[in-house]
Amino acid sequence: AGGPLPPLFSLLCILSFIGSGLSAFLYFLMAVYYNDIATRFESGEVVVPGLELFMTGGIPFFLLESLLNALAFTGVVFMWKRRILGFHFYTAAQVFLLMVPVAFLEGRPFMAADAFISGAFVVLYYLQLRRLGLFSQNSAG
Repeated sequence: AGGPLPPLFSLLCILSFIGSGLSAFLYFLMAVYYNDIATRFESGEVVVPGLELFMTGGIPFFLLESLLNALAFTGVVFMWKRRILGFHFYTAAQVFLLMVPVAFLEGRPFMAADAFISGAFVVLYYLQLRRLGLFSQNSAG
């Protein structure tokens, strides 16, 4: 439907496929192997700086992060296929991905840099989708 994709749009999608896809997979692995990783981390067998903060979220944190990244990935697949629903999936996932660490991780402040990057991607996707004719100039969404 409708010719080649703009290079910037393709780049955004590829970066999002990599970021969301890897994150969904890795957070899922952390959820599945949480107890083993926690045991090894507490014994000192696994040394990863900053891991203690993420471990405070428990299995629910890792599952939710995995699910939200999978939703973002799905949104990008839909946008690649020029389906506007993908933008809404992606945007919702990004909003919740900003809130989940603050809600689940003990002492984790809201990260303005994360919000800036997520916001920049959402705005760039919107502009590119509008360029493709999926959002009209008069559209409210």
